[in-house]
Amino acid sequence: MKYAENTEISFIAWSPMGEGLLTNKYLDSKTWGPGDRLFDEGGIENIINEETSQKLNNLSVMAGEFYVELSQLVIAYMLNLASMAPSFRRLPILKC
Repeated sequence: MKYAENTEISFIAWSPMGEGLLTNKYLDSKTWGPGDRLFDEGGIENIINEETSQKLNNLSVMAGEFYVELSQLVIAYMLNLASMAPSFRRLPILKC
């Protein structure tokens, strides 16, 4: 990220939602199972552990404080990183 910012290269995150982790879907282990991407791909127990669950819950609480969904909080964060979103601010003139 720092390299992209220093070289004025825009960066677009391929999976800003962390394969679904940064949505409300995986906050409660009772709400996911067969048919859900991370579950079906296997290894979900290695991805969602006590530490990850606590971090997801903390982010969800933060999102609630701003009256937005967790996914909206993540997108807002990503778009506010200097080099994350496509940027035209350094172009002198845009012609259509």
